[in-house]
Amino acid sequence: MRKIIILFGVLLIAAISFAETHIPGGDVSGIWTIDGSPYIIDGEITIPNNATLNIESGVEVIFTGFYKFNVQGQLLAIGTEENLIHFTINDTTGFSNTNSSAGGWHAIRFDNTPVVNDSSKIIYCELEYGKAFGYGEKYGGAIYINNFSKILISNSIISNNITSGWGGGAGIYCENANLNISNNEFINNYVSWGRGGGIYCDYSNLIINDNIFRDNTVNSTASEGAGIYCDHSNPVITNNVFDNNIASGTGADGAGIYCISSSDPLIIMNNTFVNNQLYGNCDSGSAIGVNYHGYVLISDNYFGGNRGGIHISQTTNVIVTQNIFENNVLKTTVAIGADSIYISENEINNNTGSGISVGGSTGIIENNLIFGNSSNQKGAGISVSGSNVIIQNNEIIGNYSSDKGGGLYLYGANPGMIRNNIIKGNSALNKGGAIYTWSGNFTIENNLFEDNFCQYDGGAIYLCHASGDINIIKNIFTDNHSRYSEGGAIYS
Repeated sequence: MRKIIILFGVLLIAAISFAETHIPGGDVSGIWTIDGSPYIIDGEITIPNNATLNIESGVEVIFTGFYKFNVQGQLLAIGTEENLIHFTINDTTGFSNTNSSAGGWHAIRFDNTPVVNDSSKIIYCELEYGKAFGYGEKYGGAIYINNFSKILISNSIISNNITSGWGGGAGIYCENANLNISNNEFINNYVSWGRGGGIYCDYSNLIINDNIFRDNTVNSTASEGAGIYCDHSNPVITNNVFDNNIASGTGADGAGIYCISSSDPLIIMNNTFVNNQLYGNCDSGSAIGVNYHGYVLISDNYFGGNRGGIHISQTTNVIVTQNIFENNVLKTTVAIGADSIYISENEINNNTGSGISVGGSTGIIENNLIFGNSSNQKGAGISVSGSNVIIQNNEIIGNYSSDKGGGLYLYGANPGMIRNNIIKGNSALNKGGAIYTWSGNFTIENNLFEDNFCQYDGGAIYLCHASGDINIIKNIFTDNHSRYSEGGAIYS
């Protein structure tokens, strides 16, 4: 009898361990319990309007083919930190083939979900091997949202998802949606030809905070936003980490974040950008790229080890303040072309490429610490082109250009005011150890020029003026040198 009881117990445990529930294509609702897990999805399923599906923590949802999970009602997929809900596919063979639907399932899809339904929640879930493929359906690898905002996505892992063809949003795609996306991890999502490796938002207002975007990739001629891509959208992006995201292609920009075409505020604050990579014709912007925006605020972020910093163009009003940029590489760390530019209280140090490059209508660059940057371009510390610019109260120290203007390069600024700065220990291989000017109208006043150096003309200042007026007033020059030519302090 003892042997029979033991054998029965073993068989019972085995039966429980291998319990599974097959779900055929069609409508689903009710509760998917841990006792019925895993749930094997054998066709396209839909939560109908006015219905709810509740998935318990720890449940596995395994698709056996390229099937959609449509939500026209309410989805409550709420796991716990210890027991995530897992969405995946049974066989990943062919997943990396972007010309086929093989190896993936076809996303959780909120497509014009009726707003009469209560909010859906995707919390403490893991979504992997979602795939967007097919004519007109190349957006949203793991989650697709169109014209619906009553969704909370948090504390989830969204990884190893893909979109094929000209598409995007390998992790999440949202259009005409206002969402809060927080405390998630977007890891190793891939867009083979398009934008938005982690998130793609179109005509949407998102709060994106406390997420991790790591190892996401976009690859195409105009690949943008390996972490986040926003078009005609106004996100608030705070307290996220962007690490080793890659944008590759001739027109690639904004490997961490890329935003385009909006007149409303874009706010990027308290984020960390490290080791993001940009491969293409754009010389900066591996962390952030912005184009055709109204108001942009970039504040209190850390940028380190990126292949480029930020690149902003065709924008109305830009404020960059209280950020740290260090050890980034490529031509320019902070590159801005805008009608109004304000750059204040940043630390920009030890970057390979110019610290700041600006062009536009008006600009103020003040109270920054700019040191140890090196560039093969003109203006290792600051480069200004065609702006009505005020450069004041900065410390510009120890920057090196293998061309001209170790500290500053000023081209055609009209007018330009450089005042109350400490400009010290900068050097240029060619001319203008501290400042090189070319045309324009400048006033250089109340600055300290100390220990600047160049090989040829103008240890501190080189004035090369085909036109314009220069006023040099009440400055202090000490220990500036020109090795092979003239003008230890000033050459004109």
